[in-house]
Amino acid sequence: MIVTGSYRASLLNRRKLKTADGVNYFKSDFIQTDSDATLSPQVFLIEQEANSILRTHFHTENQYQVVVAGRAMLGKHFVYPISLHYASKHTGYGPIQTLDEGLSYFSIRDRTTQLAYYLPESKHLMADVPRKNVFAPHFEILPSNKLQALTDLQIIEAIEVEPDGLAAWQLRIPSDQIFDTNYLQGEFDRYVMVLSGSMHDALEWLTPWSVTYISAQEKHFPIQAGPQGLEVLIMQFPK
Repeated sequence: MIVTGSYRASLLNRRKLKTADGVNYFKSDFIQTDSDATLSPQVFLIEQEANSILRTHFHTENQYQVVVAGRAMLGKHFVYPISLHYASKHTGYGPIQTLDEGLSYFSIRDRTTQLAYYLPESKHLMADVPRKNVFAPHFEILPSNKLQALTDLQIIEAIEVEPDGLAAWQLRIPSDQIFDTNYLQGEFDRYVMVLSGSMHDALEWLTPWSVTYISAQEKHFPIQAGPQGLEVLIMQFPK
């Protein structure tokens, strides 16, 4: 299964919402599937208002978060572009306390869930499973002129491969070249997010912040850079 959510198309469903605590935010769905499906990837962009606090909570599915604009404190961690965070299912994280410019971040899940369980009042609903809260080192995006001048593939380990398969990489691909995901060992659900440049798929050139889901059943996926080069983030979910 391969599903893509393009930045251009996804902003058409951007809408303003409010949490039960009164925090205003915008939500744009990039990939949305039926939670009852065998494969149900989910990606959406949250734009949380300035000087607000989203309380500590957990989800029943594994999740990456990618900060693409603004600044905030996520728990005890200062996050800003580009910050990457992973929380396994039934793992509490937060609060997310934004600063003056607010915070824009993607939530990326291997299985769809629409619910957030706030702590401490929902602690009794947390399953007794291994918990994992991982923050990748902050990483930068190359300026467009340096990306276009790139001649060799660069693979930067954002999250070191863990025994259960959890891992993330930042890739810089020279113009018009292809990186195939079969280079990465093992069969895992993965997402590819465009950070800069453009990536070709069957229908169009994908711009930042477009996202593609590649299920573990797909043996390979060619990541093709456009004429200006390509920088992507690959997020791998554990089995």
